[in-house]
Amino acid sequence: MAQSKLTLSRRQIEALQNDVRRAINYRQPGGDLNEGVDPTDLKRFIGYVVGNDQLAHISLRKAPASESGLVHWLSYDGELLFRLVWVPWPDDFAGAFGRWHVRRHPDASWWRDAPKPRPG
Repeated sequence: MAQSKLTLSRRQIEALQNDVRRAINYRQPGGDLNEGVDPTDLKRFIGYVVGNDQLAHISLRKAPASESGLVHWLSYDGELLFRLVWVPWPDDFAGAFGRWHVRRHPDASWWRDAPKPRPG
């Protein structure tokens, strides 16, 4: 297996996951549910939160049609990190369409590595 070239620590990747989640799901004023942005706006909204310097390292691509639903893969410097999965709200949430889940990609290696013990 090839050595990973990822330059981010596990903590930085987890922070990026939270930043991406906040960037692509928003709450309407007075609303109770998070709504996901349009798939064509994913990278733009991620850039608003993480900034252009970090956005330059991020690439998104639509997953192959074999996967169910609307799924995008997020890579950082070519290293696969996350799946962005569209999850529709149930019908009983009138006026709400859905939101994005940001999940670890099953083929990514960053989350399989044991976290380093905290000093203490």
